[in-house]
Amino acid sequence: MPSRSSDRPRIVLDCERFKSEIRKRSWATRAETAEHIGISEGTLSKLLSGKIEPSALTIDRILTSLELEYGDLFYREEPSWKSVKTTAA
Repeated sequence: MPSRSSDRPRIVLDCERFKSEIRKRSWATRAETAEHIGISEGTLSKLLSGKIEPSALTIDRILTSLELEYGDLFYREEPSWKSVKTTAA
């Protein structure tokens, strides 16, 4: 049976930490920030609001431009069914 996307862990961008790291830089505008990262301003806006998940390429661009490690901005979220405990009858 093929696995569903909900069966796999998600890689989640910590939006608040991302915003905090951007504020530490001297980039004045959202457009300038997007340009430094190498993504569109619309994509940046959606990432910051948590509306989309970044692609592998976008993750690489974010980490490279902010000079951060993967664990600084991203975490793994397990599917909710994995955290449900069952009891024996």
